[in-house]
This record gives sequence, structure tokens and C-alpha cells, in this order.
Amino acid sequence: MIFPGSPYPIGIDISDDDVRAVQLRPRKGGLKIRGFFQQSLTGDGDPDDLATVLKRIRKRRVFTGRRTVALLPAGRVFCLPVRFTAETKETVEAALVREAGKHLSYPAHEAIIDYPCLNPAPDGANGYEATVVGMHRPDSIPYTNALRRAGLDVAAIDFQLSSLMRLHGFLHPEAAGDNTLLCHVGRRHTMLSAIGADRILAHRRIQWGHASLIDRLQTHFDQEDNVRQAQFLLETYGLAHDRHKDRPDNDGNHGETTPLYRTVYQVLTPLVEELVFEFQRMIGYARSERSVTPFENIHLYGYGADIHGLDDYLAKRLGLPTRSVNPLHSDRIDPGEALDDLSAGAPYTLALGLALRRLPWL
Repeated sequence: MIFPGSPYPIGIDISDDDVRAVQLRPRKGGLKIRGFFQQSLTGDGDPDDLATVLKRIRKRRVFTGRRTVALLPAGRVFCLPVRFTAETKETVEAALVREAGKHLSYPAHEAIIDYPCLNPAPDGANGYEATVVGMHRPDSIPYTNALRRAGLDVAAIDFQLSSLMRLHGFLHPEAAGDNTLLCHVGRRHTMLSAIGADRILAHRRIQWGHASLIDRLQTHFDQEDNVRQAQFLLETYGLAHDRHKDRPDNDGNHGETTPLYRTVYQVLTPLVEELVFEFQRMIGYARSERSVTPFENIHLYGYGADIHGLDDYLAKRLGLPTRSVNPLHSDRIDPGEALDDLSAGAPYTLALGLALRRLPWL
């Protein structure tokens, strides 16, 4: 008799700073969180430290099975658009790998490759176009070895873009085919992707993240040793000055409810304008080089959902409806009791995308 395991793996997001893990299970009408895990790393890339943290995931009884889909630090990942044609008796996948290999500094057989989208070339041209993401296989070995030392079975190595698109498609099936800008704000880097009709129109990873905003607030308010206070200011005041400047105070007088909204806003906006500029570059490229019709909206993921007022700020500056997405607030995922504070769920975005990658039982 065969007793199949869960079709949903443990999604493990390994960054330079920490490890986050999520596993899902089916429920009526959707999915439910089976378990969460988060722990910081020492930051020096010590494989023994990573293996020790991963062993704690294996020991957590909230997780079932050993199969994992892992995400490795994004700095080791490449992403490139390719156009190609398949030669006689050559499979499309073989042709894609052949074309991708022309852009690599090492042999293609040494790469771990995925393609989040693959489509016939537009405008009636022969061949195909795809966005290829991957990494040099030797770069993955310390991580896969650490996973195996922890007693985990590495079913697949996934990539940030693939994970985010999978989660976005699950949360917003009604928006399939929309020209959309996805923004995943990480701790030190942010991923910007323009997608539409099963195509990746543009993709960039920029050095801009949650940590830079926290650092700016700590410096301005002389709170270098108080990260929590800076996080409180970002999550409570953030960029919400425009929301509050015309609200009446406790005596019914109109005006700013507190000058702190203005101060925090003024401290943050120079940094946020850097993100606006990157959005403008991507939109300009997509419209001029890819002949894209206007984008319909922006979705903010990761730490972007924790920056109070960032959605309204971007909507005003870019003229596009903007939505902050905390996946745990979706009616398609039941968080259960696995996480006490649902507002803390936004940084688990990529781990959730990994956990959605269903695997065959056998």
C-alpha cells in the first residue's frame, strides 16, 4: 500500500540574512498554512550555521515530509531574455538552453535553468521568446549540501521571479493577462517585474530595500541602536502624510494631526524617489522597446506592504492604481494559528510562492 505525502513541499527562502520556511495544506475552498519558520543567519555565509538552522525546520512538527523547494540568495542568480528558433529534431527546451548558453561565461550544462514564461515570438516572427533565470550549479552546492545535511530532500531549486509570479497568479486569478508591474521589496534589494499575457516584459533587481529606509530613520532620529523604533515609524507614519494632513485633530480643528507625519515623510521621500525613478525607467522601456499598452496597476509585495503609505505615494507619482499585498490577508490562504501577527506575513511572500509549487507524489 502506498501512503502519499503532501503534494505541497516545504518552501524554504534562503537569503544572506535569514531563512524563512512555509508549508501549505489543502482546505475546502483554498489552502491553509501548515507551518511557518524564520531564523536569522550569522551573515558570514557559514554553511555549518545554515545547516544548523535548516535542521530546526526538519525538527518542527508543524512541517510534514522532507521534500523542499528552495530559493537561494538572489545575488547568485542571472535573468536574461532570449529569442531563439529550434533546429530540425531539436526540442524547444534544448534550443532554449543552447541560446541561453551563448550569454553565459561557463558551459550551459553547468547552469541550473528555469523559464517562468515561454511564448511564440510576437508579430508573427519565427521561433520563440522566453525569460531565462538560473545560476551556476557550483554556486548552489554549499546550499544543497546544507539542506541534505539537515535531512531535507531538495526537490527543486526555484528563483525569485518564478516564485513571485506563481504567488501573484494564485492570489489574483482574475487579473490573468493584465499588464501589471510587480514590485517585491526585500531587505537590501528590490525586484521589479513587468508582466502581461503570460510574458515577462521587463525585469530588474535594484539595490534599494527596507534596510535603507530603516537606516535613514535611525540616523535622522538618532536611534542607531533602536531598530524597533525605526520600524515603528516606518509602519505607522511612513509616507502617509498626505492621508493625515487634512484630518481634524481632537478639538475638531483641521490641519496636521501630528508634525511627525510630515517629518517622517520628508526623511523618506528622497529615497523613495529613487524607486519611482526605477519604475519610470521600466515603464519607459516596456512602452518603447516592447510596444506595451499602458500598464493597469502595480502590486507591492514583501516589505513593500509594511511601508505605510507607499502604495498611495506610488499611485500618485506614477498615475497607476497601486496595491500593497500581504498574502495572509487574502481569502485564498487561511493563515490558521501558525503566525500570531498576520501583519508580519509580508516578508514570507517568496517562501509562500515556493510552497505553492506542487510536486508529484512519486
